[in-house]
Amino acid sequence: MDTFSIPTPVKRSTPHSQSSAAAYIPFTRVTSVLGRGRLFESFVEMNRSRVVGIVVFVCAFVAIRLLFWWPNEIESPASLRSSPPQTYESLLATIVKSCGAACVDDSRVLECDRLFDSTFDFAPLEWPPPKQIPDSMRDAFTMGGRVSVVPYYFQQKYSGGDAHENKWTRELIETISNELMKKTHEGSYGVETTNAVKSILMDADLGGKSVLVIGSERPWIETICLLAGAAHVTTLEYGKIVSEHEKISTMTPTELSKHARFDVVVSFSSIEHSGLGRYGDSLNPWGDVITTAKARCVTKNGGKLILGLPHDIFKDALFWNAHRVYGKLRWPLVLKHWRQTGFKVVDGAHAVAVAIAE
Repeated sequence: MDTFSIPTPVKRSTPHSQSSAAAYIPFTRVTSVLGRGRLFESFVEMNRSRVVGIVVFVCAFVAIRLLFWWPNEIESPASLRSSPPQTYESLLATIVKSCGAACVDDSRVLECDRLFDSTFDFAPLEWPPPKQIPDSMRDAFTMGGRVSVVPYYFQQKYSGGDAHENKWTRELIETISNELMKKTHEGSYGVETTNAVKSILMDADLGGKSVLVIGSERPWIETICLLAGAAHVTTLEYGKIVSEHEKISTMTPTELSKHARFDVVVSFSSIEHSGLGRYGDSLNPWGDVITTAKARCVTKNGGKLILGLPHDIFKDALFWNAHRVYGKLRWPLVLKHWRQTGFKVVDGAHAVAVAIAE
């Protein structure tokens, strides 16, 4: 092995017994330095105004940089909230940066902190929402052209305001409960569909469980969960709802905390609307995928997802801007952070998937 040694410095001899370091500097070098100093002083004296101007310019440049330019270059959820996108192209770029792996079709990586710390709930860029998919977003919405688009336009602005039925009284819940037990309640999609969903939830082992319901205009899903023995039900909805029932609470998407934990998540014919702008939400090609990913984040390990969506075994479709229809392309995306354990077609238009959080 090679070794390195530090050379011993050689002490210069001097004609005088001086111990200061200055004694070791050659006289010619001292005079050279002094000469340069005088020249510099002369230069400064002759160009004093120019020097002052340069200093002022540099200070002003640095101040402007700090005040106006620098903050805009810091990419963080806070800066995105303060400076929302102004075009659909920039909106798409912001969504891709914020959602990370959730927006990559073949990735199962779950980044809960990133999803909850980022902002997806921007105000819509325009209202009413566009009647056609913006060109810069078409490829993302149609999964590279593989999803067919059918015009079917709505504008029902709930986001940021009150829900369609914004007050749930105990009397309302009791009325729905009585109709459910008699198998006469129509729910949102008719008696047949309501009873089929009820059968699935009654067999889902909800006794003593905390349940998160995603999307609800009328509390028929919530009431079924209570009939199935749920300890408490929390509803997540675009519009604000006041619940007077002690076992039902409500919140909007911005109020959902990443620290919340539920035993079961239930959603029936809701997330297919996410990100289409119909209800006053911002356009987002992955709105449904981000919703189920965040739902997984707030579900306890071993917990359950019961997800009902419009279904077509033959093809995926996007009825712009009403809803998505799920086939072999889109179902795997909304379930990619879950392990699917069951699947049942409940009527001619909907199917329910059951999955486990692992």
